[in-house]
Amino acid sequence: MGCSICGVLALGWQVNPELDADTMKNLLSETSWINDKGLHFINPPEFIKAVRSGGIQ
Repeated sequence: MGCSICGVLALGWQVNPELDADTMKNLLSETSWINDKGLHFINPPEFIKAVRSGGIQ
């Protein structure tokens, strides 16, 4: 896991410390975008929105 991902996860736990690791991982994946080559890119603003809502999209 890269440093940027760890930083975004740490920010997520500051926003909502009640969420567990599996939920955070799922939210990170669900809010990422995929390019035309199938590579996933994190989307920090969307991730934090999802974390604030408690993981409910």
